[in-house]
Amino acid sequence: MEITNKYSAIMKGTAEPWDVEKRWKDGKILPNRSMSGFAVIFAVFWLVLVAGLAGTFVVSFDDPLIGLFSLSLVAPGIFLLAKFFPRMLRERHYRGVHLKTSTIPIPLGQRFEAVLYTGADASQFPAEKVNLEIRLTCNKLIERSTRGDRTGPRFTRHIIWEKNVPVVASFGASETGSVVTASITADVPDSLPETSRLPGEREKYDWRLEAKSQEGLPGFQQEFQLPVYDTRSALDRADAALGLHSTHSTPPGDDTLEAPVPKGDMEALNTYINTVWEARCTADRRPNLQRLFRSLVPYTIVHRQSDVAMSFVHVRGDMPVRHIRRGMAVLLLIAAIALAGPATPLFLVASLVLHFMAKAARPVAVALYADSTGLQVDSVDRRKRRSDQYDWNDIGMIAETVFSSFYHDIMVPRPKRRVPTLGLRLPSKREAQGIAAGITAVRDRYRR
Repeated sequence: MEITNKYSAIMKGTAEPWDVEKRWKDGKILPNRSMSGFAVIFAVFWLVLVAGLAGTFVVSFDDPLIGLFSLSLVAPGIFLLAKFFPRMLRERHYRGVHLKTSTIPIPLGQRFEAVLYTGADASQFPAEKVNLEIRLTCNKLIERSTRGDRTGPRFTRHIIWEKNVPVVASFGASETGSVVTASITADVPDSLPETSRLPGEREKYDWRLEAKSQEGLPGFQQEFQLPVYDTRSALDRADAALGLHSTHSTPPGDDTLEAPVPKGDMEALNTYINTVWEARCTADRRPNLQRLFRSLVPYTIVHRQSDVAMSFVHVRGDMPVRHIRRGMAVLLLIAAIALAGPATPLFLVASLVLHFMAKAARPVAVALYADSTGLQVDSVDRRKRRSDQYDWNDIGMIAETVFSSFYHDIMVPRPKRRVPTLGLRLPSKREAQGIAAGITAVRDRYRR
């Protein structure tokens, strides 16, 4: 995940996205940047370049056919000019377009109220003749680009919710004078995801408002990205996702929270992997062969006391499935060596894939403890055992993130750790969000 200086304050947990995003500042939302001006400049540059090359070839080679062939390359420039020049002229009529909302950010589960300032001069465009179409959408963006893409990340957009909002145009005053405006009102469901807080996630969400003129404003078409966020406190979000208290919660004000594994006891954490094995098998009764491609569901137990203290222990891995995968990998490797022929590369690739799948199924336990003393993360990965302690002032933004199509993880940026995630595999997105909010609530309580 590449994080620029612009978003470093968000990663440190000292700023919110609407504080650093320029298009959401000063109480108004600016439209997405139009590329028509850049396209026209590039088209003119291309036409001049091609014309110059054609003239040079005619003079150098004394052959008009070469010049005519060079002139045939003006087609891309003419296409761009014909497409974007009229759009650029139309956009000059609508300067100062912006959206003014009642609140920034826009809360989930509440009413969204805004006024669209079209930038159209009210004396030239009578409001009674203006007909606008407004569409509000919540979108899921899945990255389809690779590291070799130099133009930046490419996303596939999936609309998961949309609503057409009827509006009535009127007059309003702006910095450019009397302009045509439109009042917009819509209810934002609380069950939908908020706008993603960081730009580098492979799967993210955004909210958009698309405004298009059906009549009265020729060529008017704008798109705004909206700052829609869950504005509840971290404690309220954790309570909604995980419940007010855990089964083993302690009296209010006491941060000595009872946990299934003592804090810092690596032997007990290693033993806990076998302790919860029966409970995991009871929850997931699939036979070993059915778990070959998706191993036993991980197990997580959370203990928390409001925003005073919180702990959880997470166990993943599937030893029987690991043995099966390793055995199949060895058999395929033997087959690749014994049956030398066209199928050998296929056997080798399959053996390598099963080898890495076996490594992914190894038993791992992660325990996290959050209280007044700070944050402690203990982990047991076969023979590797590690325990790290952090002061709350060193912990940045804590958020749920996508691990795979099946699981979610928790991102906790920590000093001297290259990978910000904890290495969890949480099947429930709601549980992952609740755990992240619970840790954030404890951090906010003790952070100086």
